[in-house]
Amino acid sequence: MRKELWIDAAEAVASVLLATVAAQWAGVAHVGWAAFSAFMVIRPNFAVSLQRARLRILGTLAGAFAGALMAVHFAGPGFVAGLLLGTLVFVTMYLTLLWRHPYAWLFTGLTFLMVFVEGLSVHKVTPATFAISRIEEVLIGTLASLLIGYVASRTWRSASPCGSPCLNTPGLSWHARGAWHSVETGFTVFWLAILPYWISGPLLIQAGVTVIAAMSVPLPALDDGRLVVFIRLLHRVLGCAMGALLAAGILLVSQHNPAWITLGLCFGVAIGRYVENGPHTFGYVGVQFALAFLVVLVPDRYALADTVPAEHRFLGILLGFGLLALTEVLFGGARMALGAINRRRSLARH
Repeated sequence: MRKELWIDAAEAVASVLLATVAAQWAGVAHVGWAAFSAFMVIRPNFAVSLQRARLRILGTLAGAFAGALMAVHFAGPGFVAGLLLGTLVFVTMYLTLLWRHPYAWLFTGLTFLMVFVEGLSVHKVTPATFAISRIEEVLIGTLASLLIGYVASRTWRSASPCGSPCLNTPGLSWHARGAWHSVETGFTVFWLAILPYWISGPLLIQAGVTVIAAMSVPLPALDDGRLVVFIRLLHRVLGCAMGALLAAGILLVSQHNPAWITLGLCFGVAIGRYVENGPHTFGYVGVQFALAFLVVLVPDRYALADTVPAEHRFLGILLGFGLLALTEVLFGGARMALGAINRRRSLARH
């Protein structure tokens, strides 16, 4: 088991390194996002990697196109922009919870939010340019992971099963608890279309990603109430804090030396994947550790490496945490009020 975990980690390291080199050669805007796409797509089963790559690309294309198309119709932040953002995130969250291909719907909502919020902010690039950049980064990362996965499936994993993954694709149906959960998600991100007056775009985008990622839980988990969402949030904060701190320490020690940064990159990615796949319940900590680590340590150019991305990411996570807490207070009060009304009606009947 432990040997298998380290093989998985080595494949993740190779995918991230290939994506980083390719992204820097292509001159994309955010090399770290390409590296993280490679980290998230590569899996021991090549068929699973291929499926994740396809859904991630399709979701990114749909979200980027919709976000760029909608953003040009808004001159800036406002109530109507918030309604549109909240509505689309509500729809994509509901489809993520209840319909087929949830990974694609998740990235449709995530990418739409990123492009749309960037369009509402005081930005240096147009929404279309930002959308194209996201597509390029995802394509480079996913293709790098597929190349490594294909080589692995033909060599050291040739004896491993690599058939198509078993998919559960039920038809779309009404689910009251899933709908309520999706409404809460849409309501939370609504505020991101108001806050650009006071808060910078990168922080708002990270807050939105935090909200959607934390609320994207398996449908059966909603039966446990709100506990699963807040455990996921705590794991996200913990993983990002540890990943950002390790990356910042490597930057300070390496003095921007490419060789040392690359060695540190390999170490951090291997640790993140090992924790993600370990025999425990803290796998999400490993994912978030790797994401924060890559955002900090994988700069567009090694000479420009600094800790500012980590600061933005962590502050954005805290902002997302605060917005979710506000939503929980408001919706929790609404649930209590509705429960009291129903009890009074029940008593009145008797």
